[in-house]
Amino acid sequence: MTKIFSKDGFSYFKYILKEVEYRLPSICVDLEVHNRGFTAALPNVWIELSSIEKFLGESKDISFIDTFQHTFTSMSPEEVIINANKVSPSTCQIRYTLNKTYYSSDLNPVLESVQQKGSFELEVYKIEESRKALLEIRDLFH
Repeated sequence: MTKIFSKDGFSYFKYILKEVEYRLPSICVDLEVHNRGFTAALPNVWIELSSIEKFLGESKDISFIDTFQHTFTSMSPEEVIINANKVSPSTCQIRYTLNKTYYSSDLNPVLESVQQKGSFELEVYKIEESRKALLEIRDLFH
């Protein structure tokens, strides 16, 4: 389990690695976002290994580069979109959109959707800490 807290300590991302798929290099995580009293949880979010490797490459020297911007997306279109953007030498802003689509359980099922969007800031060193967890995940494939 990895938990990444916001600068003010009132918000966080949490993900738990559930499964590793080697044939189509990807991982499955349970994702939870808590943002100032609002919580959204999405189980079974699939992320391609190539997206993780791209983030690891772009964020390698994040403390020493002026600009950093990366977007994580889930394999299911628009289910999870997380944008990280370095806004100052010590701070990154995280913007996220989580979508859950499902059929209602009524007699006449209808496709429903719930969405949570938000943002918060975190210290650059927390991006570096999350890199360590992602490096461990990447190493599972090598």
